[in-house]
Amino acid sequence: MAEPAPTSASASPSSTTINIRETPAVVQWTAQVSDDQALAASDADAKDAQVLRSLTMLANTTAIAVQFAHEALPMSGLMALVCAASAKNALKSSLNHGDLSQLYGGQGGKVLEEGFQDWPVPSAEGENEMAAPEASAGSPPSYDGLYSNPTSSPRPAQSLKRPRAYSGCFDGDADRPDVLSICKKLVVEHMAHLRGELRDELRDELRGELRDEIRGEIKTQIEEQNKGLIERVDRRVDEQIAQLRDDVTWQVDKTEERMDEVERHMDNLIDEGIEDRVLGVKLEMQEYVKDEMAEVEDKIIKHFEDGRVTLQFER
Repeated sequence: MAEPAPTSASASPSSTTINIRETPAVVQWTAQVSDDQALAASDADAKDAQVLRSLTMLANTTAIAVQFAHEALPMSGLMALVCAASAKNALKSSLNHGDLSQLYGGQGGKVLEEGFQDWPVPSAEGENEMAAPEASAGSPPSYDGLYSNPTSSPRPAQSLKRPRAYSGCFDGDADRPDVLSICKKLVVEHMAHLRGELRDELRDELRGELRDEIRGEIKTQIEEQNKGLIERVDRRVDEQIAQLRDDVTWQVDKTEERMDEVERHMDNLIDEGIEDRVLGVKLEMQEYVKDEMAEVEDKIIKHFEDGRVTLQFER
């Protein structure tokens, strides 16, 4: 156990921090653990009750302030975490806080190896009159008995006032709730709140990841479908072009064959026309020759008929 250090004047709370001792839960816990009847419930808890009384007395005679950044967690969550950590003995000081060389004006402190039973702890009725356990030989020395460092700043006087407890927290002699039950309730509420927030955050994150994954899969499928569609269109266009090329080639061949047939037919028609024309001219010439020959014969016959024949015989 380390000896209590004097309160430093420079350790003033900042505007961005919260003093955990000023919270209602800590005041309520202090009021609860300071009751002698609640602490000394049985002989088995006597040691724990003595330790808690010593801690309460030390808190009443020594200014203890724990600063937390107020933006770290909400007040309810901060109180739940502090109570849970206190119940599990998980609160640890940092390395520089464990340095005892700065205690008592730079003179240093010492660690008492003796147990808490060596300290005479006052009861609940006498806590207001006793500031520190000084009856035992193993008790820590007083601050007034040590000279301070000349270079250190003057320290303010320690307040012996006990923190004001809530008047409406406990009425009568009714059973008071255990501090572990209070911490457990706060932890359960805070865990439920954190579980809800974590569930919402996980749901939103999963939705975002699922949305991105679905969008990526849809994009990939669309790209694959577009690629396949382009390939099918290109293949279909190539097939259509090949088929059109074959059709055009066939049509050209058929056209050439048709032109050859037409050409042969025209040649035949021309040949037949020429032959008919020659035959017609030949017939016309024959008729003309016949008519001319008949007319010549008629002229010759008429000439002989109209002519005179003179025959002269010589002896």
